[in-house]
Amino acid sequence: MIVEDFATTVVQPGWRAEVTELDDLLLTRVATRPTRSGARAEVDPVMLEIFNNLFMSVAEQMGVRLRATAHSVNIKERLDFSCAIFDADGSLIANAPHIPVHLGSMGESIRIVAARNAGKMRPGDVYVLNDPYHGGTHLPDVTVVTPVFDTAAGDASEPGILFFVASRGHHAEIGGSRPARCPLSAP
Repeated sequence: MIVEDFATTVVQPGWRAEVTELDDLLLTRVATRPTRSGARAEVDPVMLEIFNNLFMSVAEQMGVRLRATAHSVNIKERLDFSCAIFDADGSLIANAPHIPVHLGSMGESIRIVAARNAGKMRPGDVYVLNDPYHGGTHLPDVTVVTPVFDTAAGDASEPGILFFVASRGHHAEIGGSRPARCPLSAP
């Protein structure tokens, strides 16, 4: 165990720690990784909490970036948006504590995007929808869904989806005949 003023590092068996000339701590594996025999049934509560906080932090940082880059007053000042991470099946993994009503149906938005684009999604693709019949809440809530791929494994022409990130924000102007009008409003 290496204890410093602002960090504590545990060097597990099979690893070596050394201090570089720049005073960085370099960990190197010196023993071969043990083979794993199938999935484990028991849950390590420490690792569960670490990953829970990691995923929550990603969702929270998505919200920070969305707010910082937004032009919409609804997003920038009213904070009427939500960000979350979903697994490849559209089940919620983690969400930031934004607007809860957005999150209840966002998984359905993920599933409809995945179903309609099965086999066609590629790295860099982003999908935008606001359909209240497919996981949306109402027309001004626009959802942006981005698949995240495992490009390191398998065929690069057909990469596997690891998970989805999604954000949903309320937009005041969604297509009226004039600013601040509903699409069906009389002129």
